[in-house]
Amino acid sequence: MNGTTKGRMPKAQLAAWNRALSYLAIGRTQDASRAVAHDPELAARLDAKLKQSELDRSTRIGRMITSAPAPVRGELAHLWGKRRLFVGKVITFNGHGRQPMILLKDVAVDGRVVTDHVWLRVNNEIERANPQPKDQLECECIVTAYHKGRGKDFHFDWALADAKKVRVLQRPPG
Repeated sequence: MNGTTKGRMPKAQLAAWNRALSYLAIGRTQDASRAVAHDPELAARLDAKLKQSELDRSTRIGRMITSAPAPVRGELAHLWGKRRLFVGKVITFNGHGRQPMILLKDVAVDGRVVTDHVWLRVNNEIERANPQPKDQLECECIVTAYHKGRGKDFHFDWALADAKKVRVLQRPPG
């Protein structure tokens, strides 16, 4: 870096870099770019980091897609880490236990089915909506990956997390 000894950044430059990294850690890329925009050297360094990060993400997604148990589940891989509006039919709702979950069937994004089923971690918003089996549920969630199986059966699978804007679209009569 310019004007430094032993490869150390000046305090102001270091503060801007740390601020940019903090923004990146929470997914605020534009704010990270603004934090270093005044320093061409840091801006170039951030740009290189973003390109490497995107390459790493593409590689991880590729590995996860190839290890997914069924091709249709790979559709979720492209949404990994992204928040989207999902619609699916409630199959089971286990609102109790250590980690309450709900199973959704024929889950769609933008009217296109992206998976035949997916598990969703239950939070307060889901509990307030009080979904029942056979309800059509809509919620904004983030796609997450988790390890499934052991030994040669080990692979990644997909779940939904951090549900927001939860509502029951359709409840069957009865």
